Amino acid sequence: MACQTLDWIRGQLPASAGERLMGTLIDWCEINSGSQNLSGLARMHDRLKIDFAPLGDTCESIPLQPCQKYDESGEPFDQELGAVLRLRCRPTAPIQILFSGHYDTVYGASHPFQKCEVINGGKALRGPGTADMKGGLLVMHEALRLFESFPGKETVGWEILLNPEEEIGTPGARDLLREAAARHHFGLVFEPSTMKGALVHRRLGTGFFRAVVHGKTAHAGRDVSEGRNAIEALSAVIVAFRQRFRSMPGVIVNVARIHSAFPLNAVPDRAVAQFNIRAADDATIATLDLEVQQILRETEAEYEVKIEWDGGFDRPPRTPDSRVGAMENAMESCLRDLDQPFSWRDTGGGTDGSLLLSYGLPNLDSLGVRGDFLHSDQESIDLDSLVERVHLTTLFLTRIAKGEIEFHTFSRS
Repeated sequence: MACQTLDWIRGQLPASAGERLMGTLIDWCEINSGSQNLSGLARMHDRLKIDFAPLGDTCESIPLQPCQKYDESGEPFDQELGAVLRLRCRPTAPIQILFSGHYDTVYGASHPFQKCEVINGGKALRGPGTADMKGGLLVMHEALRLFESFPGKETVGWEILLNPEEEIGTPGARDLLREAAARHHFGLVFEPSTMKGALVHRRLGTGFFRAVVHGKTAHAGRDVSEGRNAIEALSAVIVAFRQRFRSMPGVIVNVARIHSAFPLNAVPDRAVAQFNIRAADDATIATLDLEVQQILRETEAEYEVKIEWDGGFDRPPRTPDSRVGAMENAMESCLRDLDQPFSWRDTGGGTDGSLLLSYGLPNLDSLGVRGDFLHSDQESIDLDSLVERVHLTTLFLTRIAKGEIEFHTFSRS
């Protein structure tokens, strides 16, 4: 029976379908959908709606409310967001699965990386969002398209949530994710695996923070001793962060932006830095917070300045429990039967899978394509992984539908 299902899946989507899938992926990736490109997000949303709508019983667009973000100078502004695309199918079926993904990318409308290119002798595709995560959305689409032709599908219902702001921390769609988590048994998240097929086990928690240093301005020649240099104080904070945190296990502190706008002959009385900080678990986050506050107090005293510190962890650490372990075991069985390479790894990147797990929904993360060089102009995927990962998700779904995987061992209670 297992061989029959595998034969059916391979017959529905043979390896030769990879060329068709590549064409669709290029079309999607060459629509710029940077998180702040509202018109591009709208175009991508509309294209996905056309492609996904035939799969579900219902399809709707849910506009998101603006959220507060900080610009390059560290000033707050209202960030306009796009719309979530939500599809549902068989919402009264006994098994309910949430499919999660995002269609925004880190590449804005003015970024030079806008086109796709076949590389490595036709084995890979380089392009914006090929891995993170339009390739994953295509895997999701094709797997559900195949599953909807499977004779035993009626026992499984599903919902898709595609959001337009994951790359900026998912500030607007959290309530939708939380509500969806409550009505499903488990989730599947289609972020990329590595080029060698390693899937994510743990993820660091991640957050965005801002330090605003207030000093005292003065003439840089005549009255320099009367000034309190905000840039010097901010530099001391950054150096202290490096000294204190670079060797702390499970911690990453990235200084992402620095800003101060003063004439060269004046002591600057304001300087701003923005940070991306990642930590392995709640205990590490608590320790990190205490260390940060101590550094800020010491710097204020030494440089006679005031420092504002704000922000927070917008995605918690992904700490798998026994339910996730049972899901991983079930997926390993599918990977072995398909003879696909795999391993499990821990990573510093954050995703909506971490949010869903914190909302109580067990999920598997990184079921998308095999890819590499995310968030760079070398982002690319192994083209064979398009068909491979469709086969994997489809096999998992058919085994759930037939009762060959006992989903109650990992489902949300």
